[in-house]
Amino acid sequence: MPNDFLERDRFTATEESKLLHDLQCNILAPHRRVHSAHLLIGLPSDGAQARRYVGEWSDRVTRASEVAEDQAKRTRTLKRWGWWNVAWTGRWRIRVGKAVGWDRLAESEPRPALKRGLVRSFMVSHGALRADRLGRSEEIPLVETEFRALTGAGETEPMSWSAGAWERPFRGNQIEAQILLASDDLDELKEAVAAEQTRLETGDMDGRVLQTLWGYVARDRERRPVEHFGFVDGVSNPEVLESEYRWATRRHGVYRPRFPLKSFLFELNGSPGRYASFQVLQKIEQHVGRFRQLSQLEQEAMVGRKADGTPLEAMGPGGINDFVYDFEASKPRCPFHAHIRKSNPRLTKLRSEMAVLFPRRGMLYGEREADVTTGEFRDEPDSGVGLLFMGYMGGIHRQFGRMVKTWMANSRFGGGVHTQNVGEDLIGPAREPDPAKDYTTVLGGAYFMVPPLAWLEEFKPTAAAGSDQ
Repeated sequence: MPNDFLERDRFTATEESKLLHDLQCNILAPHRRVHSAHLLIGLPSDGAQARRYVGEWSDRVTRASEVAEDQAKRTRTLKRWGWWNVAWTGRWRIRVGKAVGWDRLAESEPRPALKRGLVRSFMVSHGALRADRLGRSEEIPLVETEFRALTGAGETEPMSWSAGAWERPFRGNQIEAQILLASDDLDELKEAVAAEQTRLETGDMDGRVLQTLWGYVARDRERRPVEHFGFVDGVSNPEVLESEYRWATRRHGVYRPRFPLKSFLFELNGSPGRYASFQVLQKIEQHVGRFRQLSQLEQEAMVGRKADGTPLEAMGPGGINDFVYDFEASKPRCPFHAHIRKSNPRLTKLRSEMAVLFPRRGMLYGEREADVTTGEFRDEPDSGVGLLFMGYMGGIHRQFGRMVKTWMANSRFGGGVHTQNVGEDLIGPAREPDPAKDYTTVLGGAYFMVPPLAWLEEFKPTAAAGSDQ
């Protein structure tokens, strides 16, 4: 790959194909499955067994190219069958079923041609890499540099701000790897989780599953993904693939969500042309009842959007993701402390600052009472529900660390415009969390490296045997 590869945001078809073939899924584009399971695991205690187990994943993880091909096939199916497929999998299927009294129709699954199958991803925790559990000393300097940068200048590491509220598996350095499984079929997913646990904990393996986090996608009556507070989610994400960029923008406007590859990936030490990604995983509890006590206007001001995703700021021709906060372009309508403004300043004159942004692949967790017809939530729990936050990036310190410490939790960061005390992001991470007052609480988190398939292949027994000769 060229020396400037990570700086680019456009690629030839050959370059993109080669890149997707070696990367795992869910980094450059989401897997788009409805259900997910995140197995936080401890690797086998024996180093050789741990390396063998990691090597076996080279034949089992889902390549990014496979998900891209699956999405292209789905698009062709939609074109062939027309928009009836979309209606059938959405609210019209439910309405028709209820109208004719055929509950089976109302509760049926989407057409088989549109259902997405099982995908797998495997990643190694920073703790396991720093402890050299896999005998990969090449990665230690990179991981150590990231960690030292997060705690530099006497600052605390942002993930630890709420460590007092963390659930047990996240405490200490117990988590050594994560298995991500996802599917549109919940039964298939449950079988896959059981199989992975059996594979890890039986036979000559003595690894263990510390905790399994279950995630899902919830949708409103318009079939748009929503989070537990009831706001449309996933509206804005950095894009780098041509297909994803076209889908995100639709029409050219004032905001350009196309970002260089370094926002997603980094180059492995000593391996030119081999790219990996860091993943930040957080389990964030949302206190829905407390948030719902606010007026609708207060909720919108805190988020920066209306519940349907419409921004408070004036939109350009490209729709709900096409807006900036340039005062020269419009009068400010969005509060400086709003969540979406704190996490993305959207100033065209601060284009360099946009390198901080990274793609988010969140899933909801926790059971809710929902209306059968519309899918909208009917209860307002204060605990037990929230977000499984997953951010993929090329640098934890320069992206996640800077966004949280310098922007979201910095009361004097006014989107690059004001340096007055505008307040912190009230639904984001807090330096001094207060579970009795905050609208969200981080219950745990971990940093991972999502390696390319070529890296995993180096741990396969055949490769290891050949290198020892």
